[in-house]
Amino acid sequence: MLLNLVKNDFKKNPGNNLVLLLFMTLSVGLVATVILTISQLFLSISTMYETALPPHFLQMHKGMLDQENIDEFNQAYPNITHWQTVEMINVYGDELRVEGQKEFTLSDCRLDISLVKQNLQYDVLLNENREFISLKKGEIGVPVILLEKNPIKIGDKIFLESNGIKREFIVASYIYDGQMNSTLCSSTRFLISDGDFYDLHGVVGETEYLLETYFDDPSMAVDYQSVYEEYIPTLPKNGQAVTYTIIFLLSAMTDIMTVMVVFVMSVLLTLIALFCMKYTILTAMEEEITEIGTMKAMGLSSKAIANLYLSKIRILMIFGVIFGYLLSLIAYQYTSEHMNRTFGIQPLSWTILFVGALGSVLVYLVTIQYCKGILKKLKNISIVDALVCGKGFAREKQIRNVLHKSSPIPTTFFMALHEVRTEVRRFSLIILVMALVSCIVIIPINIVNTMETEEFISYMGSDVHDVFIEIEQGKDIENRFENLEKLLQKKNNTNYQFFERIRMMAMDAEGKRKSIHIDSGQQAGQGLQYLLGNAPRNESEIALSKLESEYLGINFGDSLALYSENHEIMLYVCGIYQDVTSGGMTAKTMRDFEGVPPEQYRFMVDFIQQNNKQEIIESWRNQLGNGYTIEQMDEFITEILGGVLKQLKVTAWVSMGIGIGLIGLVISLFMKLRLAGAASQIAIQKALGVSVKNLRKQELYQILISASIGVICGTTVANVFGDYLMSILFSAMELGIVKIQFFIIPMISWVIIPLTLLAFAGCFCWLGTKSIKKLNVLYHLND
Repeated sequence: MLLNLVKNDFKKNPGNNLVLLLFMTLSVGLVATVILTISQLFLSISTMYETALPPHFLQMHKGMLDQENIDEFNQAYPNITHWQTVEMINVYGDELRVEGQKEFTLSDCRLDISLVKQNLQYDVLLNENREFISLKKGEIGVPVILLEKNPIKIGDKIFLESNGIKREFIVASYIYDGQMNSTLCSSTRFLISDGDFYDLHGVVGETEYLLETYFDDPSMAVDYQSVYEEYIPTLPKNGQAVTYTIIFLLSAMTDIMTVMVVFVMSVLLTLIALFCMKYTILTAMEEEITEIGTMKAMGLSSKAIANLYLSKIRILMIFGVIFGYLLSLIAYQYTSEHMNRTFGIQPLSWTILFVGALGSVLVYLVTIQYCKGILKKLKNISIVDALVCGKGFAREKQIRNVLHKSSPIPTTFFMALHEVRTEVRRFSLIILVMALVSCIVIIPINIVNTMETEEFISYMGSDVHDVFIEIEQGKDIENRFENLEKLLQKKNNTNYQFFERIRMMAMDAEGKRKSIHIDSGQQAGQGLQYLLGNAPRNESEIALSKLESEYLGINFGDSLALYSENHEIMLYVCGIYQDVTSGGMTAKTMRDFEGVPPEQYRFMVDFIQQNNKQEIIESWRNQLGNGYTIEQMDEFITEILGGVLKQLKVTAWVSMGIGIGLIGLVISLFMKLRLAGAASQIAIQKALGVSVKNLRKQELYQILISASIGVICGTTVANVFGDYLMSILFSAMELGIVKIQFFIIPMISWVIIPLTLLAFAGCFCWLGTKSIKKLNVLYHLND
């Protein structure tokens, strides 16, 4: 019976019911998509990690290695389940030439490239089905993260030419790496057979070691790192140390950023859907005010009438949940593309499907509660108002003659302005929707613009410069430092500064010694994003990254004790800054720590004149040779954040499309309901001689005025307060960034996008007023 009632009502009022169904479908679809994507992301990573088994603690090392010393230390340390030393052959991109549909080298690859053999059980490399890969001699596996910029196909040939050795490989598989699967990592690994590895080991490239340790609980890696670096100075640590948490966050960064933007979109779209549902329900009851009055006259209570409406809404919402959930399964195929490319194909499990269904049910329950609140307005309708006066839910407005005030303003525009001013509640739907759509469109674009600007490097622990040159770790690091400094001193067209990265022990708030990476230099800490304080101004000050400050329990204004060969150095913490490099655990000071061996040197170079900059950089690469990383700052940001930016750009375009679609849907709905309700008034105006063109203009002006109010409000919120919202989300991710400031391109965010949204609003409104031409004047006047 209830289904028949809904069916008959759907035939009677297809527009209102279709709108309710559509908005419920959109709300459930977006929320379920976010839930499915987040759940599947963590499941994909955990499933991959169960097979690949990346290390809980990783220490990279170049140079001599005493394996017996490592074994002795690990045997004595509690709760270690396994450890191993993995050897890698580091080669340079210009030593690898690809021959396929195109011929090219990997010289443009900004990641350190290593050749490795397959491990037996831990830290293994997988194929797209998360299966163990075993290659034959002459075959090579290519990491998937290189495929976005390098068109390498299965069956292509890769030639290695290094130290006079030439070797040919056939691409046999793509490699899914549990720990080096993001451009945010500094390295990537190619897989070759055991035979090829032993043939090339010690003959080409430079050997680097991965010292990998596993525990009963991955969280034990932090304490292990402190003990490893403090009490055993003879253990190898000539390289970056990484924990399981950092590996996980770097792996998921691109997809997490995308999900963050989609999450913001889903929240805003859900709000739009609720506003539209309220407007649609009130309009439907307004049209049925006589029937409502009749039911009340028959003795039905307001609660009974509300339950009747609610039953119909429940049926529509259930169909909306079903359609929305099916829509989310389609949308998920697009949001999971990057995930599948990075972590391999992961079919949707029943558990994930169930979690998505729970999210859909939650949206249903929230919507029903919201609708119950709307239906309480039935209590305010009396029988006399409904049957005699025909009054519904709209407030009775006072009619005033205001045309005499409009002398300098066209009458049509003035009437529209007066209508919006006196009936602002009626136009609140347009105002709210346009404001929220403006946020949906502008916020993703501002995120992309922020990450594309050079200033974003300040969130990565560095100031903005033209070029940075990094001297790679190795036994001859001091000789390479001298060669580079001599080269730069010869150039009159450049200014440069350099930083020395060292590793020391620091005393935390609980009196425990912990390892700390420090960048030392005269300009250290300048140009960064400080949450508290400022950059070091003398050698007695030090600035800490946000995560380092939390890790040590040392805050702004405290003193920090550093130790070098049991010699204590006290420094004042002058600032807390944001940094995502090195796991967000860094420090900056001007002090020179004599006697402490450097881990790395980094030169920051600025050109006085920008002419021939590219040619000069290429000449530096040729003169310096291997052992240096020379990058233009803008190219470096594009390389490191390329995957993230690509995903966010797609999301931004999708948000633009969704926003325009919502504008069309809402304005079409609004105009349909408005023209249906005001048909008699329009018929009177036509009978009095008002032209159809002027009537359409009046409706257009009303929409443009209310839409302009919404766009101005939404644009202001998105541009002024949008970065606060993103800061909250970044802070929740614990990446080292807790406060981000949007880089806004005024012409785009303040002018082009708002005007574009208003133009679409005007077009949809003009199309929606076509029905005025066909309005039967006699029918409505007689009615």
